[in-house]
Amino acid sequence: MAAPSLASLAAKEIATPAAQRPSTSCTIAETPKAVAKPELVKVNFTLLDPVATLVTLAGEFNNWSPDTLALKRQGEGHWQTTVALKPGKYQYKFVVDGAWVSDPKSTQTTCNEFGTLNSVIEVKL
Repeated sequence: MAAPSLASLAAKEIATPAAQRPSTSCTIAETPKAVAKPELVKVNFTLLDPVATLVTLAGEFNNWSPDTLALKRQGEGHWQTTVALKPGKYQYKFVVDGAWVSDPKSTQTTCNEFGTLNSVIEVKL
């Protein structure tokens, strides 16, 4: 038995009603669009404490870790660090030579579970 020719197969496909043809479809997969990441805002944290020997920053943005964000002494007792944060509200405190201290320049504070005040910063784009 001879194999059917290409022409005979094509003729058979055309003659078969559409409802009886197997469902075949080709789709071009869309390239996933890049998910927009929230923009980060560089926030400066500063503290004036001429007698401090070590100042760090702890807050919701670093899981309240007292030793991951050190401020750099800028002379004359000025301490400073910059942190890139997503927009939102964050509670934080300075840790000055081991003592947790609210930011004296913060205009917003909230009570914490230890009965002291946390400073609050609102980051906006």
